[in-house]
Amino acid sequence: MNSVRLQKHIHATYARLRYGLAVIAAVFPVLLYVGGHFIYGISPRDTMSEYYFASPVPGADPPMRVWFIGLLFVIGGFLIL
Repeated sequence: MNSVRLQKHIHATYARLRYGLAVIAAVFPVLLYVGGHFIYGISPRDTMSEYYFASPVPGADPPMRVWFIGLLFVIGGFLIL
């Protein structure tokens, strides 16, 4: 692999990671709202962090917690890459 081809590959990989991170960051609040409101019946929250503890029934396990942590894990992975 020559130097120019390697540089193009590095640039393309870097660009794809940045675009992927931008898409995930844009989809994150929408997914929390849609998943919480339409799937689990959770009323809309003021902040994204409130979905961590949001539950349709008081005292029940918060269903959006798994999605919230999962998306944060994916964003962290992209940032490490």
